[in-house]
Amino acid sequence: MATRCYAVDAWTGDPHSGAYEEDVYADLKSFHDKRYGAFSQLLRTSFDDACGAFADRTIDLLHIDGYHTYESVRHDFDTWRPKLSDQAIVLFHDTNERQADFGVWRFLAELKEEVPVFEFLHAHGLGIAAVGARAPEAAMRLCGLVAETEIAAARERFAFLGARWEGVREKVEMDAHAGRLHAHAQALEAALHEKEAQAQGYRERQADAEARLRGLETVIAERTAQAEASRSERQRLATQLDELHQAFHRRLLELDRSEALKQHFGRQLAEARLRPSRASVDLLKYRLLALLSRSSPPLSRRITARWAKSAQKRDPRRSLREIGLVPAAQDIPARVAEARPAPTETAIAIDENKQTFGK
Repeated sequence: MATRCYAVDAWTGDPHSGAYEEDVYADLKSFHDKRYGAFSQLLRTSFDDACGAFADRTIDLLHIDGYHTYESVRHDFDTWRPKLSDQAIVLFHDTNERQADFGVWRFLAELKEEVPVFEFLHAHGLGIAAVGARAPEAAMRLCGLVAETEIAAARERFAFLGARWEGVREKVEMDAHAGRLHAHAQALEAALHEKEAQAQGYRERQADAEARLRGLETVIAERTAQAEASRSERQRLATQLDELHQAFHRRLLELDRSEALKQHFGRQLAEARLRPSRASVDLLKYRLLALLSRSSPPLSRRITARWAKSAQKRDPRRSLREIGLVPAAQDIPARVAEARPAPTETAIAIDENKQTFGK
């Protein structure tokens, strides 16, 4: 096209359209630049600021679709009117909206008093004003229609064309939406299969975990029983150990007493070793007296009897005979007398002399 197109807007929205998110401008720019970037440009600024970027009488087609109050529409038209060429046509959107404070319809009614105007009523309404003195002939004929039948026929034809293109657009959008839904359904189905596989995996892992849990519960029960048995055994061993400690202490006390007795008897044994024992002396006296009682030459009976009696007192077997362990024997003097030979006359004389000596 041997022309240039510009779209001016802040793309932030207004009270009628609502606030725009940043992705509105991003999506539009992506769509616009790929298809129309060779001859069209988006100017992201206000209408008033953008007006200074254009020379007077250079714009052939101006589309006003800003804020839709009467004051805003009149301000935009008056601001941009000097930029219009003598072939200029101005389009006004939403001329058939009369709700709230929409005022485009009111301004278009006033503009009809100045220039030729035609209004389409479908799709919220679109006003066409042939502002330039040398506007295209087709636009002048359309704006010059006065017969109601011709006006209605033109409106119906464009409404039909608009409806058809709207239907085509809706079908394209519906097909695109259906495609997106189909892709989304396929993605959901794939995700569903994946989730089912995950769920099956979860169920298998859960069953495995439950089996391990039951095994652990069994092990815990066994360990608990073992721990209880260990506690009982520990208590038994503790009791036994306490008893052993007590027995050990008693044994220590006994050992201490035994050691004391050992030391006492050791001292007594040492003392006894330092002097002859009484039994040894008595045994020596007994043997000496027994020997003297049998000595030759013979002594008198009286002296021999005295020595025999003294020997009997010192006999170490005396205590054994008293308790019956050694059979009783005859008196030693009798045994000695029986063992001695009969005295001769010489012996009797000596004995008598000894008796005299003994006295």
